[in-house]
Amino acid sequence: MSKVVITGCASGIGREVTQKLLAAGHEIIGIDLRDADIIADLSTFEGRKKAISETLDKTGSEIDILITAAGMG
Repeated sequence: MSKVVITGCASGIGREVTQKLLAAGHEIIGIDLRDADIIADLSTFEGRKKAISETLDKTGSEIDILITAAGMG
């Protein structure tokens, strides 16, 4: 199955998409402020830098799908 990176995976639309894709057998790497594989604050430069670095480490630089569902507020 596909290797999927999802921002905003801990709540809202991101959480629902994460659950559906997991149920379908996809490998998920979630990024969020909490309850995620990668904990990062995407509203800051340092958080985005950390998220990118850790994502590349976890995926071996191979990502099939990127879903950006992180919101502000």
